[in-house]
Amino acid sequence: MSTYRFLPAKRENTPLIVGIAGPTKSGKTYSALRLALGIANGGPVAMINTEGERGNQYADKFSYLVADLRPSYRPSAYQEAFEAAQTIKPAVIIIDSTSHMHDGPGGILEWHEEEIDRMLGERKGDYKARERMTFAGWVKPKAAENDFVYAMTAASCAVILCMRAKEKIKIVPGKPPVDLGWQPIVGDRVAFETIFTLMLPPHSKGVPDLAISDMREPFDAMIPAGRQIDEAL
Repeated sequence: MSTYRFLPAKRENTPLIVGIAGPTKSGKTYSALRLALGIANGGPVAMINTEGERGNQYADKFSYLVADLRPSYRPSAYQEAFEAAQTIKPAVIIIDSTSHMHDGPGGILEWHEEEIDRMLGERKGDYKARERMTFAGWVKPKAAENDFVYAMTAASCAVILCMRAKEKIKIVPGKPPVDLGWQPIVGDRVAFETIFTLMLPPHSKGVPDLAISDMREPFDAMIPAGRQIDEAL
């Protein structure tokens, strides 16, 4: 007899994974803390900080716990810090910034190049061989990123991912470049896991541009336009 039982679907509360993306000085950290304290409703907020002293700059305004994450920014380092944060049973974990995992020292992009160098050995300067090794070079970095994602999605608390953003273009042969607008600097796998990502334009002081944010129902109707991210949200 099968051990699987199919029961009527039941909607339940699910811990949120929210993204806040934007360039430098758009208000990511401040906005993440305000949103986290609103979600926490008096519970503890933990921050995994890659931004050096800037991770403590709001200690006079908000009450939160912080642990510094320093290079190398391997996904495994993020996962270890994330699992350590869960031991204090926080209501919300902020990761500021998740982008270091992608393009920071020792992050996925750098690790990918190191993997290609390792596989090529003395043929590092053979650019045709490097091109052939590109796919194989992603195996270990992407597997580690997946491990982090699975750890994050299994958490029983809310998670807020602060992500740096930059303007991107798509090169189309024989045609003008396509403007893709502001995009978060993270791997696609990480970006996919957010229930929504609010994009903060330059110097927006925490006011998201909903037209370029990655929204899903019902959150697209819950977030007011033209207003700073705050605890009430």
